[in-house]
Amino acid sequence: PSAVQLAESQTADLIVIGSRITGPLLGLVVSSAGVELSAHAHCPVVVVRPADDSPPGSRVVIGYDGSPAAEAAVEFGLSYARRHQLSARSVTVLDDDEDDDHDLLAALHPHAHEAELVQATGHPSELLLEWSGDAQLLVVGSRGRGGFAGLLLGSVSQTMLHQSPCPVAVVPQASFAHLLRR
Repeated sequence: PSAVQLAESQTADLIVIGSRITGPLLGLVVSSAGVELSAHAHCPVVVVRPADDSPPGSRVVIGYDGSPAAEAAVEFGLSYARRHQLSARSVTVLDDDEDDDHDLLAALHPHAHEAELVQATGHPSELLLEWSGDAQLLVVGSRGRGGFAGLLLGSVSQTMLHQSPCPVAVVPQASFAHLLRR
């Protein structure tokens, strides 16, 4: 099925795929098709959690690290928040390089009127999980600035797919140009 969905992603605006719970020990499992689609799709992919009795979250949380895919994630997340009349929170993880931190914050400043800007230090995956506890949707880019250039899906994106308490949208860099044309 993923080959067909990958082909469809070339013209689709969005692909939505479900995940499943396999048991109390294994927890949430995102299928290999979900991970593959998140890594290779030409459009954003949303992985939806099995329904539970809890009410949906009240905001959209966007992970931002300054990468081109994160730029696309910001646009996607803010657009989703506007359409669904939700508040937005953009989480930026600061590091030891003050120049990089200044550039990250400056890039988000134009969105300050649309989103709560959270600046935190620590591990990006842990912080995104913490800040998305009340989210209806968590939005991340498919690949960040760190890690290995050959990876198509970053470690933070993979962690969010498997551990996030809410649906996760993985937005590829390629969709940034598509979003700008809309």
